[in-house]
Amino acid sequence: MKKTILTLIISVIALTTNAQGINFFEGSWEQAKAEAKRTNKLIFVDAYTTWCGPCKMLKRDVFPKKEVGDLYNENFISVALDMESSRGMDFKNEFTITSYPTLMYFLPDGKLVYRKSGAPNLKRFIDQSKKVVNLSEEIITLKSELKKTNYSKELLTKYVSLVYKGNSSDEEMLNLWFSKLDESDFKEKNVLGAIGHVASQQSITSKYVLMFSNLEDYYLQSHSVNEVDKIYNSIVSNTLYPLFRRGSTSDWEAQKSVIEKMLGKDKAEYYYLSLDVQYYLSRENWKTASYSADKFIALCEVKNKRKVFIELNKFAWSFYRADVSKKYLNKALLWANRSVELQEQAFNLDTQANILYKLKMYEEAKVAAEKSIELAKSRGRNPTGTQKLLDKITKSI
Repeated sequence: MKKTILTLIISVIALTTNAQGINFFEGSWEQAKAEAKRTNKLIFVDAYTTWCGPCKMLKRDVFPKKEVGDLYNENFISVALDMESSRGMDFKNEFTITSYPTLMYFLPDGKLVYRKSGAPNLKRFIDQSKKVVNLSEEIITLKSELKKTNYSKELLTKYVSLVYKGNSSDEEMLNLWFSKLDESDFKEKNVLGAIGHVASQQSITSKYVLMFSNLEDYYLQSHSVNEVDKIYNSIVSNTLYPLFRRGSTSDWEAQKSVIEKMLGKDKAEYYYLSLDVQYYLSRENWKTASYSADKFIALCEVKNKRKVFIELNKFAWSFYRADVSKKYLNKALLWANRSVELQEQAFNLDTQANILYKLKMYEEAKVAAEKSIELAKSRGRNPTGTQKLLDKITKSI
């Protein structure tokens, strides 16, 4: 009895008090897993850093909301881990976390079932969370059914697809599944879909990537080109991201060569050049970053014209944020201008206004900022950031 009471007291103390939003568990990772088992709840981990802007947005605008708290406090033991703290470093290394925030979800036994990088808005976060609850229930049910059916091929296909679609893994079940497949199965839509999900969790040298590449023509008979793009983008990201912060330039270029050998140069460039821009910006090599950006835009003109205005804006904003030299800031302005010409949106007008302001072209910046605000309001969006910029511009004129 004393032990039970003590456990309950520790559980109560370990939860931070938050009347509205998520109550974050403040014990260790092992204690969080023990609490999840005791309460039969899932585990949610917010893997963040103190300098990450999107991480701060989640903590400010999403986690404190009552509807989020109601959902999470009922279904999850929630843990917030700073990936640069002593407490977070082991977790970061164990799960290979390379971007922030990374939102991770585990079954009560500590098995990862879903992970997603980035900071969704309130609606998307709630939708994602409900999806995870349903996914977790389905995985638990399926695993129980698998044993009853002596691990049937059909249920294994469904299980593997679900697990890997959630950015998780289960090598034991994956190997068992492959042992049950025959040659004719590799033309089936559900089998191909599962292989695509598995491949998207691998780096370029994985045998599953080679398998997906060999089956790509069959995959395209039942899946879209956009789905193929997502898979290859994931594979290339998995390959290059581990080198992003600590890899040398020679390591980076060597991995690009491996990707080219696997996919062919033209195909490889379409998937790695956008990352190449970010890598060389982080190394303050503006010339190489600019060259890669231009080359990627040229490829998009051929392969996917609808992406061009988005990529132009992305590169313009990245160069602006990287505090590049005036020569390359003017290059960023050209990208922003063309993005706006192709499709005028609040976000690329905001990018254009910021660059113009930084170049001290105040009158032009004012026009772009005002257009951005007007367009944002007409679509029910909050233009607070652009309004602050407009206030600064007005003071400078």
